[in-house]
Amino acid sequence: KPIFEATVVALENCTLLALKRDTYRVLFGPLESLQSRARYMRIITSIGTFARARLRTSEINAILRSVETRTFPKGKIISVRVKDKSIYILEKGKIKINPAGGCEVIQTDGFFGDCIEETVTFLEESVCALIPSCIIDHILSDRRSLNASESSVLTPIP
Repeated sequence: KPIFEATVVALENCTLLALKRDTYRVLFGPLESLQSRARYMRIITSIGTFARARLRTSEINAILRSVETRTFPKGKIISVRVKDKSIYILEKGKIKINPAGGCEVIQTDGFFGDCIEETVTFLEESVCALIPSCIIDHILSDRRSLNASESSVLTPIP
């Protein structure tokens, strides 16, 4: 017995193709994964911390490999502190963000964190992709070390 049934009404002559659920997953499962990855890449490169750093593809891939998925129940409140550089990408759900000294914002997509002090209330069960602060610190400290060594190589000797 099918899980879902649907009535399809054609408004003009057409050909209808149907796929079994398993076939759909084989064909489009990887596509959905690529779409999520592309979305994460767009968000990551738009976040101030990373946009200023102008990350290389290898660094973005390292961040993408570190993403963890977390589910938060309705009513859960978390405080994001300035020293915690973790970034949360809202995958599903609805949140209320109260930035320190700012206006309340309700979101159903996007991200929060990024070194901004704020309180986040989950208005419904929500799923977030988390980029842990330890990964961000590691990549940015590697970047600072690389930039320092490059500038010392280019400094003329008197």
